[in-house]
Amino acid sequence: MPPGVRLTSRIALLGCTALALAAAPPPLAAQEPWPGSVALEGSATRFKVYGFVELDAIHDSAAITTPTAFVPSAIVTRNATPAQGSEGRTSFSVQPTRLGIESRTPLEGRRLTVRIETDFFGDYGADSADFRLRRAYGEVSDALFGGDLLFGQEWATFTNLAAVPNVLDYQTPNALFATRRAMVRWTKPIGSGMQVKLAAEAPNSRVIEGGSSVTRWPDGVLAAVWDNGAGTNVQASLLSRDLRASLPGGQTDAAWGMGAGVAGRLSLPDVLPSRDFVSFSLTYGKGIGGVMNDTPPDAAVDPATGALKTISTRGWYAAYQHGWSPTLYSVASYAVLAQSNLGFQPGDAFRETRYASANLAWTPSAPWLFGVEVLYGSREDKDGTKASVVRTQLVSRLSF
Repeated sequence: MPPGVRLTSRIALLGCTALALAAAPPPLAAQEPWPGSVALEGSATRFKVYGFVELDAIHDSAAITTPTAFVPSAIVTRNATPAQGSEGRTSFSVQPTRLGIESRTPLEGRRLTVRIETDFFGDYGADSADFRLRRAYGEVSDALFGGDLLFGQEWATFTNLAAVPNVLDYQTPNALFATRRAMVRWTKPIGSGMQVKLAAEAPNSRVIEGGSSVTRWPDGVLAAVWDNGAGTNVQASLLSRDLRASLPGGQTDAAWGMGAGVAGRLSLPDVLPSRDFVSFSLTYGKGIGGVMNDTPPDAAVDPATGALKTISTRGWYAAYQHGWSPTLYSVASYAVLAQSNLGFQPGDAFRETRYASANLAWTPSAPWLFGVEVLYGSREDKDGTKASVVRTQLVSRLSF
C-alpha cells in the first residue's frame, strides 16, 4: 500500500475513533448502588476488597505431579516413583486463597472499572504458597462504537465463565478452555440479551514438541454470547492462532491454528428443579491444545523434514448441579480431552485424558463453604500406556 494511502487510512481511523468517543451517553449523576463497596475520600471512585481463605486437604491414590490441582495430563503413566505419589500421597494446600480489589469510577458519562486479583498458585508442581497475579485489567464502558474496551489480563475471551461447573477442585475439567491472558477486548451489546466480543490476546500458552515457541502475532478471538437473564447462557467462539517454532538447526517454521467451541449453562425450569442446571462445552481445532486446561501440545516438529505440524484436539464436558436445599448442593461432571497423534510423535506423547468428579458442598452461612469431592482421572499415551488416579478432597473456604 502506498505511504499516502496508509496515512489517509490512519487519519480516517482516528477520526472514526474520535467520533465514537464523542458520542457518549449523558453524564452519570452519581454512582449506581454497589453493595459492599466504600467511597474513596475526595473522589467519585468506589472500591471493594474481596477474596477468601481456603484450605484443601487432598489424598491421591497414585502418582500425579500436580498435588494440589487435579490435572489428568500430569498423571504419571510410566516409571512412577514414591516421590511422585506412586504409593499414595496426602497434601494440605492454601494455594487457592484469593485476594482482589475492584474499583469503579464515573468517567465523563462512562464507567471505568479496574480489577487486580491474586492467588498463591505460582507453582503447580508443589503445595507451597507462591504468590501469583491472576487478573489485572481496566475496562471503560461505551468507549468505542457503543462497546466496552478492556485492557489488561483477564479470562480468555474464548472462555465462558457461566459454563464452568462448581467443582471444588481448583483446576476444573480437563477439556475446559480456561486461560487468563493479556489482551485488548471490545464487547458490544447487540440487543435481546446478545453480546459480541472481539479480542487480540497475548500469543502465549503455546506448547510445541521438538522446538521452542517464537511469538509473532497475537491470537484473535471472536465470540457471541446469549443470556436470557433467567439462568441460561450460551457462548459460541472462534479462535485463530499463528504458531511459530524455532527449530534445532536455527531456522523457523510456522503453522496456522484454528479452533471453534460452544459452551453454556442451561436452566430448564420445565424439566429440572428450580435450583438445578446443566453446564456443557464442546471444543475442536488444530493447534489449540496449549490453551486447554490439560495443555497438550499445539504442534510438533517433524524430525525428518523440520516442518511444524499442528495437532488436532477435541474436548467436551458435561456437568449437572443439583440443589438439595438452599444451603446444600452437589455437582457431578465428566470430561474427555483427546488428540489425533502425528505419526512421528514419540510413544509417550499425550493421546487422551478423562476427568470425572462428584461433590457435596454445604454453606452453613454465606461466607463459609465446606465440601468433599471425589475425582477420577486417567491418561493414555500414544503407545497405549495408561494410568489413573483417584483423588479425595476436603475443602473449607471462608470468604469476605
